[in-house]
Amino acid sequence: MGQTTLQQAAQWIADSAGLNLEFDCDRVVGLVNDVRELIYGLSPIGWNVTLCVPVRCLCADCSGPCAVAYAGLSLPAYVNNVLAVWQDDRPMPVTDRWGIYPYDAEWQDATTNQAVDMGTGYPFLGDMPCDGSCFRMGFLARNKADAGKVLTLRYLDKSGINRREDIPLTDLWSSPKYPIGHIAAGGVTLPLGLKGNVIARMEDGTTLSEWEPWEIVPEYRRIKLPGLQCCAAGKMISVHAERRFVRLLRMSDVVETDKKLIWEDGYSHLMLHRKREGDGNDTQNAVKFITSFKAKLEIEARASWGKTKRVALRVVPASRRRSGLRGGQ
Repeated sequence: MGQTTLQQAAQWIADSAGLNLEFDCDRVVGLVNDVRELIYGLSPIGWNVTLCVPVRCLCADCSGPCAVAYAGLSLPAYVNNVLAVWQDDRPMPVTDRWGIYPYDAEWQDATTNQAVDMGTGYPFLGDMPCDGSCFRMGFLARNKADAGKVLTLRYLDKSGINRREDIPLTDLWSSPKYPIGHIAAGGVTLPLGLKGNVIARMEDGTTLSEWEPWEIVPEYRRIKLPGLQCCAAGKMISVHAERRFVRLLRMSDVVETDKKLIWEDGYSHLMLHRKREGDGNDTQNAVKFITSFKAKLEIEARASWGKTKRVALRVVPASRRRSGLRGGQ
């Protein structure tokens, strides 16, 4: 699909709604994001993205004094599922951390060259110390309009006591009262209505994350790379992933399609669908617009597919194995 900016899509929807984009900006941007969510839900193609992601030195889950850090990737918050990983002009088999999977013969002796999906829920892109030592960190709001809004942090302190602390944001650094031992998945909650990003930084100046305003409960998916060492930090790895829907706020942000009629049909359907006192004609017209909306999306999808690519299949002959049954072969 061709792409355009949030500003252009907002102007099209403002014109359809009879609104002034300058004075009704928040409302119009909200409508654009509603139509985008409809696009993600009804599009016949998945929204994929290919990224170059730097290798980081990350901590093993439930780490302690003897924990060993590993080389891995922290993926952006808009990444849903990992479809493929590519390193040094070579695809890597992707497994998940909870199971052992059968490999083709060519990979049997090269399992260190795999990419292990560690799952999602990690609240930071970077990591705190992996040796189990306590640390201090702070938070800063980039936009002064966010001063006074409250971030909630759930963590274990140095004594292993569960803490829940509400931390007011300012344009200076705000810190928890106690040294932190561990922050688990879902341990950070950002306030609604942020106007700018929020930075999480270690006491030594290391930035762990810079959260976008839409990241209410920050969580990142991680990939472990057993074939690399932490000294490879900074090396770039290509990741092909499924993109999930997130609400956009900046007018320069890129939206999914530059087809004006798709935006108009999506908006018209939503307005009729949401009418509290709609009649039969409204229902019929809502169906008409959503049908047109889906048809246009399918045309766009077919154009984006291009020529069908031939998929090479390799048939591996079955080898004889000894059966677990008595006398079996």
